[in-house]
Amino acid sequence: MVYPIPMFQSFLNTEPNEIKEWVILSPIISPSDIKSSLVTDETASKSSLGYLVLNGKGATFIKCPRGSNWAAEIVPLLKETACKKVLFLGAIGGLADNVKIGDLIAGASAQNVCSISEWLMCSIKSENKEVPASLSLLKKTSLTKGKVASVPLLFSETKSLVEKLKESGCMGIEMESAPLYLACERHGIEVLGLYLVTDLPLTHTFYSDACLINDKTVLKEKLKLLIKNTLNIIGA
Repeated sequence: MVYPIPMFQSFLNTEPNEIKEWVILSPIISPSDIKSSLVTDETASKSSLGYLVLNGKGATFIKCPRGSNWAAEIVPLLKETACKKVLFLGAIGGLADNVKIGDLIAGASAQNVCSISEWLMCSIKSENKEVPASLSLLKKTSLTKGKVASVPLLFSETKSLVEKLKESGCMGIEMESAPLYLACERHGIEVLGLYLVTDLPLTHTFYSDACLINDKTVLKEKLKLLIKNTLNIIGA
């Protein structure tokens, strides 16, 4: 399906031929955080739907709104461009015993653990598909790798669910990756998620005083390291 240009511009406020082969997609990083790394003098453009787009040397950066479907929403549009590879940079709650706040990890696979309707009905199905990351992209990073779980709402991140996910071997829990991985699989785009562990849902929640996300200085340094790892994969 070819999408009309006005629809493309409503999402991304740019022309399809301006999107590069590599797309860096993130709800937690701003264009100002990555602009110098992309070696560009351009100013990010903002779409009517709230996406920020910045074209740089070797990659297009897109800041998407935070939430379960906002990252996946634009994948059908990216299919109409030169985009072949998507690197997603997100925040994640660490579950594995060897993961601590401030760590960087890579999502070897992502799985939806419940839909909004399932959560509202207190019925979590087990057959939700686990989607792998691009193996070729995964090989380009030395970060710790593991399965991540995605939930549709912060309020669906209950203690009982988080405990079950930890027992099943999930490394972390977040909101965006499973829909994104699935969309990229369906549209033939390679994808890999890289994450900053910003809280530990079972011991140090994101709203607690002990959480890294409340320390803006430390968080900013960790985001720089996340960007550096991303550019190493791209080869920029």
